[in-house]
Amino acid sequence: MQKEFEIIVVDDQPDTVKPVLKAVRLMLELDYNYKINYKVLSKQDEVDKLNDYVCDIIMFDCALNGGDYDFRDTDGSRYGYELIKKYREKNNRTKIIFYSGSFVFEDEETFNFTVEDFIHIINELNVFAITNREVPRIVDTIKRAIDNLDTVLVSLEDLIYRYGEEVYSTIISYFMKFGDENS
Repeated sequence: MQKEFEIIVVDDQPDTVKPVLKAVRLMLELDYNYKINYKVLSKQDEVDKLNDYVCDIIMFDCALNGGDYDFRDTDGSRYGYELIKKYREKNNRTKIIFYSGSFVFEDEETFNFTVEDFIHIINELNVFAITNREVPRIVDTIKRAIDNLDTVLVSLEDLIYRYGEEVYSTIISYFMKFGDENS
């Protein structure tokens, strides 16, 4: 059975990113036999409900400077970074890819990040990868992210999502029996 992987993409330019994602999906299916479902969140109300979506990988555009976003007193060039911080507060399992169509780290006018920000992105927010939006790079990054997913957590999350929270306590009590020497 072919495993399906869910990818959420937060990007303010859906018309630009959707053709890239179609090419990425096709390459991952043809080259690696991965079934990819993706959803692009480009509107403020979708982004506000970000933690309601279950996914294996989430991709954040670095410079969300267009669209219908309310940056809420945040510099638009840092909004993707701020969303990652908010997302990571409630979700530790999902692999995060931070990307941009024009990632050039030397261009300080485009990306208002300090060295400390990048250290925080990588270490504390546990961002899996930082990349640009070129199809081969995204394919490679997503493949590596899929290969690094914790399959036990993914399976448990899938069960909970499909059958509800009560399955979680049943599974945990079952696993607890393995540690009980009197059983």
